[in-house]
Amino acid sequence: MSNILFVGDIASPDRNTSELLHASLQKYDHIFGRNYLVGNLEGLISESSTDTPTPILFNHPSVLAPLKYANTRALSLSNNHTLDLPEAYDDTRALFSGENIALCGAGKTFDEAFRGTEFYLNDQKFIVYGLSWEMMFHNKDNPTKGLYVSELNAEALVNEIISVRQKDKTSKIIVIPHWNFDLETLPFPMDRELSRKLIDHGADVIVGGHSHCIQPVERYKHGLIAYCLGNFWIPWHTFINGKIKFPEFSRKMLVLEWNPVDNQCICHLFRYTNDNGSHGLELLSSLPIEEAQGNIFPDISGFSDEQYIDYFKANRRKNFLLPVYKSYSDKIRNRLINQYLLARIKLARTLAKYNLRGWNN
Repeated sequence: MSNILFVGDIASPDRNTSELLHASLQKYDHIFGRNYLVGNLEGLISESSTDTPTPILFNHPSVLAPLKYANTRALSLSNNHTLDLPEAYDDTRALFSGENIALCGAGKTFDEAFRGTEFYLNDQKFIVYGLSWEMMFHNKDNPTKGLYVSELNAEALVNEIISVRQKDKTSKIIVIPHWNFDLETLPFPMDRELSRKLIDHGADVIVGGHSHCIQPVERYKHGLIAYCLGNFWIPWHTFINGKIKFPEFSRKMLVLEWNPVDNQCICHLFRYTNDNGSHGLELLSSLPIEEAQGNIFPDISGFSDEQYIDYFKANRRKNFLLPVYKSYSDKIRNRLINQYLLARIKLARTLAKYNLRGWNN
């Protein structure tokens, strides 16, 4: 069996950027041409314009060619941009269904959005769930125009994993959450706690997205947890009237190569380039997870939950007047933090709209 590649967020706005993505994948054929790909589609399939004053992300239909070349088997639609163009959902589902690429994380009902999708490699069954932290929908209604995106309900997700594992002992369970803040380099304590709980109850791989930068990867018991891989393909100076860009440290991203048979994992470190108005990927290194820890990203595997809270407080990147999300079980406290953050986000978006700060997405 070939290995599975996990990649981060994908948003290719036009034919040119899709062709450049395709060229980058072909350049590293020994990685992308010989394995199978699972990732997050950051926006539905559409031929919309990038000339918008606020972040509206989508994928041009031409993105299908590089995704097919990389043997894509599953994509999550659970993110903060699927509801940008909800009317594109039916065409998106039809396009990928015709290519045997499974989708999860969105649907015409809550149950459909929450339901995992399945694919097979040889005789091995894989079940994939896509979910988003509720704060992803701070500026839009969920559902929008009848389209639902799956929200991350920790208790419901744990119960789902327990139920599936009781009935099915051999399938590989993959969870793709969209969570955390833009440009935060460490996972929230509550996300680390939940990820380990999911592994405890039978999940095999957790692969997070949204922060647009690399966060730690760790082994926990039999499982693999990647809190965020960074952007995989969101070309700078395209969306938002050409204003979308990220800090220099966001150029680096991870592609995880996982062998579902022996559970080995290689961390491929790539760098996004946009020299002379072009776009590409440059491979920097390929290391086993044991060597990548402490080199590419911090090693957080040895902390207890309480120790990690202290570590997070001392080392997080975004800490100015920001409380700490400690546990999904702290529902009242989390609700209060959410209300506070909504006010901050509204202010930040207003400033960005009037060019008083930058847009990320």
